[in-house]
Amino acid sequence: MSRIVSVPKDDAGPSPRIHMVCINSLGHHTTAVPFKYCTHVIKDELGIDFDYHTLRHTHATILIESGADVKNVQARLGHSNIQTTLQTYVHDTDHMAARSVELFEKATERKTS
Repeated sequence: MSRIVSVPKDDAGPSPRIHMVCINSLGHHTTAVPFKYCTHVIKDELGIDFDYHTLRHTHATILIESGADVKNVQARLGHSNIQTTLQTYVHDTDHMAARSVELFEKATERKTS
């Protein structure tokens, strides 16, 4: 990642905000064309099976996993239908499953106490 984006090594504060998922420097949606070189480096030089579109899936999944509002994720990805966001872009993760277990245990603990 440090070859793609310069990341400070010290703990001097928060990292600069990076817009890598379908948004250009003006905040407008963009195509994968600017990322073709990065994709080449990741696939061919780093040996990681990667394509640009994977960033959209990862972005959506991490946001939902972290508790982001589904409607906001839909808007960020530019989907007119929320089903596209939820059924195609957001993937179930172990972290989500563990959080669901914790929520259920908390809910049932309150009711039995």
